[in-house]
Amino acid sequence: MGVKYRKAMGEIMFPMIKCRPDISTHAIILSQFMNDPGEVHYKAVKDIMLYLTCTSTKGIQYWREKPHPHLPAKPLPRLHDDNYQLQETRGTNSTNIIGYVDSDWATNMKKGTLLTGMIIMYAGGAIGYKSKFQTVIAHSSMEAEFVAACDTAKLILFYRSLMKDIGLEQEEATALLEDNNGALLMANAQQPTKRT
Repeated sequence: MGVKYRKAMGEIMFPMIKCRPDISTHAIILSQFMNDPGEVHYKAVKDIMLYLTCTSTKGIQYWREKPHPHLPAKPLPRLHDDNYQLQETRGTNSTNIIGYVDSDWATNMKKGTLLTGMIIMYAGGAIGYKSKFQTVIAHSSMEAEFVAACDTAKLILFYRSLMKDIGLEQEEATALLEDNNGALLMANAQQPTKRT
């Protein structure tokens, strides 16, 4: 297709690591086919490069409580047509960090491993993110989400420590948003068993 797959993946990995967490899941999945890429993989890489080109002026926006005198005033970012309105969700414009986590279950039939995605937000923008394969094989979606939430909680503790070191100590508990009811019920049951 006129491009070397490994070189193209290297071009995608650099922005993913530096400033584009939105393509991390796609880059991880496509990097599994370095030795034997097919036409569908080349097309996916081309789509990611097109996406990066079209969104090169976009960036992570952070909220401030008051304007900084040395920074130019800019309007809020324009939303895509498929978004309805700009909403301030819990924690996005405050001085508290907030964590989001999700995990897939039974989508990677080749290896049987699960992909976990987690992101830590502060003042409306991402300050930390991670996308990785889980080291355990979960027997249910609830177990996969519970393991992902546990890994994210460890990441939150690290960022709370880091924030304390730079003088932005977190006074309140950090919210971790999880979308699996079974994992939430197990986490809030306060009855640990040898399986959990």
